[in-house]
Amino acid sequence: MGSFEIINVYERLAGLTAQMAEAALARNWGDFETLENQCAKQVEYAKTLKKAPLTGEPLRRKIRLLK
Repeated sequence: MGSFEIINVYERLAGLTAQMAEAALARNWGDFETLENQCAKQVEYAKTLKKAPLTGEPLRRKIRLLK
């Protein structure tokens, strides 16, 4: 799987957390909860991936996504 898959997970998490923020601002708690559950599933999936240390652009991309 390598760095490509873990970066994909971080990208999905970034999208989900942005949607969660929008749902919270709109006080749409049903959507917020659904997105929160999707986020938790992505985190659990990330924990199953074999992680090789990231370097170069994949590492920089991960850092940007976390910010």
